[in-house]
Amino acid sequence: MTLLDNGQTVIRHLRNPARTRDTLVVTFAEMLMNDPSAAGFGEKFFLKAGYDLVIVQKRSESWYQDLKVAEFRDSVSGIAAQYRDVACYGISMGAFAALYFGGSIDASILALSPLCSIHPRFPQLGAQEYRAQLTATQCDLADAPKSEKPVFIVFDPRVHLDALYMREEIIPAFPDATIALAPGAGHPVSRCLNGMGLLGPLVLDFVQDRRTPNIAAALRPKRANSPFWLANLADRCARRSRFDTALSLCDKAIGLASDPAFFAAKRDAVVRRQAVALAQ
Repeated sequence: MTLLDNGQTVIRHLRNPARTRDTLVVTFAEMLMNDPSAAGFGEKFFLKAGYDLVIVQKRSESWYQDLKVAEFRDSVSGIAAQYRDVACYGISMGAFAALYFGGSIDASILALSPLCSIHPRFPQLGAQEYRAQLTATQCDLADAPKSEKPVFIVFDPRVHLDALYMREEIIPAFPDATIALAPGAGHPVSRCLNGMGLLGPLVLDFVQDRRTPNIAAALRPKRANSPFWLANLADRCARRSRFDTALSLCDKAIGLASDPAFFAAKRDAVVRRQAVALAQ
């Protein structure tokens, strides 16, 4: 059932005929998910796990600037009241949206690598093309309504821009949030965690039981066999001019990957960086 379609953002309620859970999950589309006729973010995963869903989708990279908090609340709160509990979940842009809108329906919030790349106070986040197209009026998380329920945020502190955004924007706005570090997982952390088999359990642990695991400890025994973790480490080595180590790590990532093309491109980037360094 469509709850809202304002021409840019679409909000739909999905009733699961095989529902076994009394928590409603609200998910927000991440970057590159710009087709509201397609399945929503996390839709298949949560339906399989027995949940009803509200999926928030978009038609372009908007960072949900078109969607007012009151508009979201009025569209979703009546449905949310039919459930024992509500949880909002998103990744990167979607994680920003979960933090921005989740408090208006008093939801618990799971935010993985939250980032609002068009925030006027953080020009170093880039996204110049989108900044030129959008009027950024809903970026300050300090202005967002706050939930009484738990907020759990996971990010990689080794990603400089993520760490900056966490330190200067998110932590001041959500001082009581539980924050878990995923060192070396990159942005977004979900890719690495999923490849390690950690993402699904993390999400369900929080949505079902509000458990907030030690992600860094869970990463440690698995990272040496994670192509994403190895590629992220290779990138850091290359930035320190440790090119032989970086290339070796890329080769290992390629050997471990089921789809090596992404990691081969990472290796090519290291080779180009090395060539530039040698030419100087």
